Amino acid sequence: MRRRASRGHGIVGRALAVWSALALALGVARAEESAPAAAASAPAESPAQVLVSIKSTREGTVVERRANHVKGWSLTLPFPAYTSTEQWEPVCVAPCAMRLDQNAIYKIDGVGVAPSSAFVLPRSPELLELRVHAGSKLWHDVGRGTTVLGVVTLIVGAAVAAGASTAADAGRTLLYVCTPGLALTAIGGVLWGVNGSSVRTSSGRSL
Repeated sequence: MRRRASRGHGIVGRALAVWSALALALGVARAEESAPAAAASAPAESPAQVLVSIKSTREGTVVERRANHVKGWSLTLPFPAYTSTEQWEPVCVAPCAMRLDQNAIYKIDGVGVAPSSAFVLPRSPELLELRVHAGSKLWHDVGRGTTVLGVVTLIVGAAVAAGASTAADAGRTLLYVCTPGLALTAIGGVLWGVNGSSVRTSSGRSL
């Protein structure tokens, strides 16, 4: 009886050991399967951000971030063309202070504010202070239009002068057409440049 009992206990012990080994193997397999899924579902690391304080010389100044940029060749008929399209989203209205992504591209725009060139934030582990010189959108557009008109006038005047039948006609064309065109180009360029928007850091670095 004692031998039978000991044999029975031995069989039960072996069975329990087998079941324990199977359960452990199944647990390891499930853990290995769930590990890639957990890694895939883990949130991506947050982008490098810095606290930025922005002040502007004009009300209605808006800081915008480039959300998308699509460029490439369009194979539409009759002629292929290279296209570049940008989409911008507002970030804040100056004056403001918030954390911004240092890996993004920004620009200045707004109501009555001339747009600036695109810029990136300088690397700064601490508070970054930006000063925006916001130009007038009205005079900026006037300057740009005047510059274009002046350049076109110069081109037309030069073409007419080159095709004039006499030197006197060419001289009059240069005087009455090209001279005003040159003046319009100069005035428009000054208005365009003076009324552009620019961004500087507190140390005076231009962005």
